[in-house]
Amino acid sequence: MLDKIVTSMDSIYEQMAKLKATIQKSIDEAQTLFDSLMQEYFG
Repeated sequence: MLDKIVTSMDSIYEQMAKLKATIQKSIDEAQTLFDSLMQEYFG
């Protein structure tokens, strides 16, 4: 029983880590686009 819970928690943790990396990549891309637009208009 406990082994199944630990395995499930490990799986959830791995999925969350992958999602966190994906979200961070999206944020970084959005920041790059925003910076580019700001440079275009104000630079």
